[in-house]
Amino acid sequence: VFASFAALHLIEMKQIGFSLAVAVLLDAFVIRMLVLPSLMLLLGEANWWPSRGALRARHATAPAPQPFESVR
Repeated sequence: VFASFAALHLIEMKQIGFSLAVAVLLDAFVIRMLVLPSLMLLLGEANWWPSRGALRARHATAPAPQPFESVR
């Protein structure tokens, strides 16, 4: 899609296509391969705090499941 933008005759569309391609490459290579793993290593167990709290809150407020009773 970005290559098709860059191949158009309008200079604005070429700029948009090039900018989007650079943004995707920057996100894929720099952010996801360097920054994100580094931050996860630095944060350690703090990476997972929302899931622990949500799980704890769900267990505290949810009623216990009742066994199924058949009606005859």
